[in-house]
Amino acid sequence: MAPSQVAEASRENLSQLFNFWVSLQDGTSEASIEQLIQEIHGRKGPVNAGWYNVEVTLPQPQPPDGFMESLKKAKIVKAVTANRNMPPGQ
Repeated sequence: MAPSQVAEASRENLSQLFNFWVSLQDGTSEASIEQLIQEIHGRKGPVNAGWYNVEVTLPQPQPPDGFMESLKKAKIVKAVTANRNMPPGQ
């Protein structure tokens, strides 16, 4: 394996994919949503009953719980859950 491939593989081992759902405050603009997704380096998935599915790559050893707590502090965020199958109440 070439040295660059080894470095790439080690970098992947130092990060983890984390998938979660986020509910935003009523009246949040699409621009604000996009800005939040960019700030957390996320990828937006489907929207279900006002819940946005988002995937981020967390650096190790950042625990998903710590990430979710910091995300809850964003003004436009109403709620966050890590329920993998569907947003709460579905």
